[in-house]
Amino acid sequence: MKKYIVLFCVIILSKNLFSQEVQKPEFSGYVNEMFSMFTENLDDSWYWQNIVHNRLTFGWQPGECWRIDAGIRNRLFSGDFLDIPGYAKRMETDNGYMDLSWNIMDEKNALLNLTCDRLYFTFEKGRWCLKLGRQRVNWGQTFVWNANDLFNSYSFFDFDYIERPGCDAFRGTYYHDETSFSEVVVSLDNSKKVTAAFLHHGTIKNFDFQVMAGIQSEDDFVIGGAMTGDIRGVNLRGELAYRQPLDNFGKSSGIIEASFGADYLFSNKIMLQGEVMYNNKESIFSLKNILKFVLNPSSANIMTAMNDWNAVAMVFYPPTDRLSLSLSGMYMSGLETCFAGFIMDYSLWNNLDFSIISQYFTTVGDTIPIDVRAWFGFARLKFSF
Repeated sequence: MKKYIVLFCVIILSKNLFSQEVQKPEFSGYVNEMFSMFTENLDDSWYWQNIVHNRLTFGWQPGECWRIDAGIRNRLFSGDFLDIPGYAKRMETDNGYMDLSWNIMDEKNALLNLTCDRLYFTFEKGRWCLKLGRQRVNWGQTFVWNANDLFNSYSFFDFDYIERPGCDAFRGTYYHDETSFSEVVVSLDNSKKVTAAFLHHGTIKNFDFQVMAGIQSEDDFVIGGAMTGDIRGVNLRGELAYRQPLDNFGKSSGIIEASFGADYLFSNKIMLQGEVMYNNKESIFSLKNILKFVLNPSSANIMTAMNDWNAVAMVFYPPTDRLSLSLSGMYMSGLETCFAGFIMDYSLWNNLDFSIISQYFTTVGDTIPIDVRAWFGFARLKFSF
């Protein structure tokens, strides 16, 4: 934390070197009140949790070429989940190089956590854009499984974190023209392991493409690419990555991760979306993968560590301007598990929204030695400012 404080002090104290066209600081955010219920079976015990989630976003441009951005999550937890061993410690764990997550209050009936998931400054001039600090680096093109996303993996099921996590990194981007750019990103995690990669993005006719290569967490050499485009109103997206462990490089077999998705918007505003993912990793139930997943869960998308084949289908429909409905279903082959989700969003006022979310997981085979039928229900009220 001291390094960031020093960095910001230097920038602020040196603002006389910047342009005199100083803009006013920007400030925005929201407050969520979300109540949730959980049960393994509808006739078993029920567990509850309440989260008050406040997000604050700051932005300031002290000069023509310079900008400072910060984002803070404040979450107050209460309920039965606090009784889970190690729950408070996991909430405080920061996967970045800088430890910017603190449990301000850790009591039996309440847990208050503050996390700074954005803290970076930007220098932009001409065709160059340089960023340093905790930021979001999103190289993924598909919606659920992102083989190209080396820096900021996330879970599809975490619907309440729309900003997604950030990483501590330097990012240098050069814009060749309006549709193509190249960039280099170097990041450090909490184990002081380096992830460094290069990406080039361009356009061929109606399709955008990207190619990338790099080293992830000093463990794997990764090379891959992605494409997005439109054919007769059907939006297509695809990603592919090949991973080769640096240990015994060339002697051990590599890992292929691929995902492909498509969506289509009908004239009646119904949108259908589907996506499939394949990888040839070993089962999550192998000891090697379990240890790697537990010790470093941010090293890959959570879902790709579990199954060789996954498929998801979603439908979205806004019956009115204020109401939006969505249904989703997923099958995970390695776990022989199905997921069903439902989300209803209703705009009560300009800045006030109410949501009901349901998530259901069930096993359909005998890969897992026990039957799993877990249901989560959420009710959320959100005020934005």
